[in-house]
Amino acid sequence: MMRLLISLLLLPFNFGGITEEFNKNKGSMENEKPIIIKFEDEPAPEIRKKLRSFGMRWNSVSKEWEGIVDPKAIQRKLSGIEMFLQEIEVP
Repeated sequence: MMRLLISLLLLPFNFGGITEEFNKNKGSMENEKPIIIKFEDEPAPEIRKKLRSFGMRWNSVSKEWEGIVDPKAIQRKLSGIEMFLQEIEVP
C-alpha cells in the first residue's frame, strides 16, 4: 500500500524530450535540497497549509519550518510572502 502511494506521487514529466521525475507538490526531485524557512511572525493558516503540502514540518524547538524540497518551487508557491529561506549544505 505504501509503495503504491509513493508511486502515485512520482509523475514522469517531459521537458523538451527530457523526462524527469517530478513530485506535484515539491517540484523537481532532482533539485530537492534540505531547507529551513523562518518567518518574523506566525504565518497565516493558509501559508502553513501550503508549507505542509510541500512536506515541510514545524520544529517547535528552533521555531522554524524544515524539509527537503525544491527551493525554487516553494519560492514560486509563496511569492510575495516575507520569509527567510536557507538552503542547508550537505557534505
